[in-house]
Amino acid sequence: MTVTDVWYDGSLIRRRRRDRESLFGQAPQALFYRAAILCNGAQASSDAEIEDSKRDRLEHQMTRIRSASRLVWRNAVSVSVLNFDAKLPTFVGNPSDVAIITYADALCSSKELRKMYPIVFEVPFNSTNKWQLILVKSVESVPEETDMVAYEVIMKGAPEVILKKCSSYASSKARTNQFKEDATEVFRQEFEDQYKAFASQGRRVLAMCSKTFLAPQDVVFGADENGVYNFPISEMNFVAMVAIIDPPRDNVPDAIATCHRAGVRVFMVTGDHPFTGRAIAEQIGLLDKSKKAIEVLEDQTTEASEWESCEGAVVHGSRIDALTDEQWRIILSRPAVCFARTTPAHKLEIVRRAQGMGNIVAVTGDGVNDAPALKQADVGIAMGLNGSDVAQDAADILLMDDNFASIVSGIEEGRIIFDNIKKTIAYTMAHIFPEVVSALINLLLALPAGLTALQVLTIDLGTELGPAISLAYEKAEFNIMDRKPRDPKKDRLVSPVLLLYSYVTSGCVISAGCMLAYAVVYWDHNIYLSDFFAPDLNTDKGAFFSLTADEPVLIQRTGETFQPSEQQRIFSIAVTAFYIALTVGQFCHIWVCKTRVSSIFDHGFGNKLTFYGVGFGLFLVILFRTCLASRGL
Repeated sequence: MTVTDVWYDGSLIRRRRRDRESLFGQAPQALFYRAAILCNGAQASSDAEIEDSKRDRLEHQMTRIRSASRLVWRNAVSVSVLNFDAKLPTFVGNPSDVAIITYADALCSSKELRKMYPIVFEVPFNSTNKWQLILVKSVESVPEETDMVAYEVIMKGAPEVILKKCSSYASSKARTNQFKEDATEVFRQEFEDQYKAFASQGRRVLAMCSKTFLAPQDVVFGADENGVYNFPISEMNFVAMVAIIDPPRDNVPDAIATCHRAGVRVFMVTGDHPFTGRAIAEQIGLLDKSKKAIEVLEDQTTEASEWESCEGAVVHGSRIDALTDEQWRIILSRPAVCFARTTPAHKLEIVRRAQGMGNIVAVTGDGVNDAPALKQADVGIAMGLNGSDVAQDAADILLMDDNFASIVSGIEEGRIIFDNIKKTIAYTMAHIFPEVVSALINLLLALPAGLTALQVLTIDLGTELGPAISLAYEKAEFNIMDRKPRDPKKDRLVSPVLLLYSYVTSGCVISAGCMLAYAVVYWDHNIYLSDFFAPDLNTDKGAFFSLTADEPVLIQRTGETFQPSEQQRIFSIAVTAFYIALTVGQFCHIWVCKTRVSSIFDHGFGNKLTFYGVGFGLFLVILFRTCLASRGL
């Protein structure tokens, strides 16, 4: 994040002012830098400490040229605490705080200013109040006859909230009135116009105000049981409004477009102003500028008759509690929605409502306020780099690069895994049907078995493994992110369609090939399969046409008698033919299973593991057949 503009003293400051105003007192510039640095949770990182340097009140004539921004500064500056001779620190903390203090620290040493103004009380930012507050001891002089101490209360938060607490604003024109002017309607309108201008540009906007007051030296600041503070937080003096840009990563628009193609709806839930949220949503392609969106804002709402025709929605958090069930249904059925100025309770309600409509909901978050929604979601995704410990504990997944595009890549990888598992199942189950057929022809039809038990084991534990494993490494098909999300209640991993394909389509084709090879062996020896059904076949004295054949068999049709040794030889050739037909059939079937939609020639042959798997399977077929033949099996 980077500060782009500052609005104070009734003017828009597009660069750091370096004039002769001191950083002390009530001048607008002084108030701004104090508020920016003191009411700020960011800290200098330990590996970039500011070097100690002389801080003399000298006139500096400086020319600083930044080629990147094409800005030239040629201002004489005279301030008490400058960073020109020091190594600029890097800061860690909340991104907004880091952006503000980095902006201010370029002119005013945050380290020294914080030493001058020690914090005596603090109220951290929360999404309910939408402001942060600190109390510091002021360096303002107080009358000697009093035992009071000067304190300064500084607040920073949502601009609309801060403005409501202000009755005046800092102005360099009001030197005779401690640089204060009344916050008239004219000023408030200027504020609103500038606020909307910042927000419409996609800027994150924060405002600051302050007030100096006297309090006893031994006072203990805090709030009573009713939440009322013992120091002023109203009738404040408006200081400044800061615009911060948080440019989305370059790959986010493409990731959003991919989500839309994949049927994944993306909702933005932010604490920023609705104008800011909408502008950012349009920048990243979440909302289409050319299409109308439902607007449920504080001061306006799209006509209910037009809701169904809108392609998106922008909803202010203050209106969420008043939405009816039907309004929720319409809003959550839009392709894209932006919820702005939300609280943790709002985020949780959004998740529950979306789940109630049968959606699988994934939530991303990095702060403590996101924890309830992360916990409630079907998939909670916390930021691994900048996420808080609470958010990470509540989440199911840590996003180690804090990049939204990585989530989309994860969706694609998940679909690839699901596809490849289905392909592996389809391939593996296809060989089971021929194995069952080889046993059924013996059990039901009294034909010689098609496979021996040992051959079945070599297939299941040997030749099938390589090709099946290679399918796990298959690349995505061309349309994998163009499909709609599967329905977990209907689209199971092993579906009726998959069973039909494996057992009926591919299973029957391979079985037919195996039976043909099996029958050809017997035909080659002038034995028809129908001969085994002859009622006078001499089979009552023991096994026939098997490895354990021990009696001669007379084929009535030809009058030929086969001795046990000859039966064993023919049987061995027949089961070998069945075995080779099955394994080779599967080696061909693997290429069919590599794709579910596209042609194998369009998909390509880039998965070298398939070649290795098939080659390894062929090697095992030759090895097993050689070993079995050498032992007379």
